[in-house]
Amino acid sequence: MPLFDYYEIREINNSNDNKLTFSQLELPLIYDFNSRNINIRLNATYQILSKNLKNSTTKGSFSPKFKLKYLRNNLTINLAASRGYYYSKYSNILNDMPFIYDVNIINQFDLNREFYRVKFGLDVNLFKNSYISLSYESVKQQGSLDYRPYFGENLPSDIKVPMYLYTLKRNNDEEIINYLSLSFNGSFTDNLKSSINFLHTIYENDDVFQPLYVLDIVNTFSKNDISLSLGGNFELENYGMDFNSNLIKMKSFIDIYFNSSYSLSKNIDLNLKVNNILNRYNERFFMYPELGTNFIVGVKWIF
Repeated sequence: MPLFDYYEIREINNSNDNKLTFSQLELPLIYDFNSRNINIRLNATYQILSKNLKNSTTKGSFSPKFKLKYLRNNLTINLAASRGYYYSKYSNILNDMPFIYDVNIINQFDLNREFYRVKFGLDVNLFKNSYISLSYESVKQQGSLDYRPYFGENLPSDIKVPMYLYTLKRNNDEEIINYLSLSFNGSFTDNLKSSINFLHTIYENDDVFQPLYVLDIVNTFSKNDISLSLGGNFELENYGMDFNSNLIKMKSFIDIYFNSSYSLSKNIDLNLKVNNILNRYNERFFMYPELGTNFIVGVKWIF
């Protein structure tokens, strides 16, 4: 199915009223081959990408994609490969990092290129409703956006005191990023389920606010109208940036949490969530600590 995407960022300040727009049109040609044990998809996509900021530039690109799935008894093998162009959306970046500001930030946005993206994965069915997955992914790209401290004098009008803010700086260097992941999802009994997800990201150089190791563990017990979950989110070996733009190693981010729910009726649930049970001083971003131990009590009513 053809895809059309349009994105706009507007910069308004005392001297400028600039608008950056990206548009993307993808015209795919897909071929699927299915047999008893093998599924293959070949995708030949022609991309038309356009950027408009004072001047307009348009790029056409042929972007192939390949997916293979092989099933044999309790084993599934997955292989995928692709290449092409894309652009970063400021709204997505802001959701991941909300402390960004710069009156000229739109100048850093442009088209990014993936020379290749290759992923290999294994899924093994250990026993009933229990799976273990292992995957390795490698990406070679050009055109990433890096975080930097913002030292500009122009601040939003609603900020009355100095703040430690960040901005984005475009990095046009080619880089290779590798991902190694391991996950387990299992049901030990009809009432007890567990999941473990581990991700190791391998950068050529240490990157800011990109943890090298991420581990998520959740154990859930459910019976009748009650559900109880105990889990943990661990982000290990993370790097930040100090006031002098020096790379610094930050403390590990560890959040142990508890969730529970009780169904009073078909339409009404009571919920309790407790986060950061250990009351750790957690920072995902330098100078912006997360909340200590906190809880939320609520009622969910479907009507």
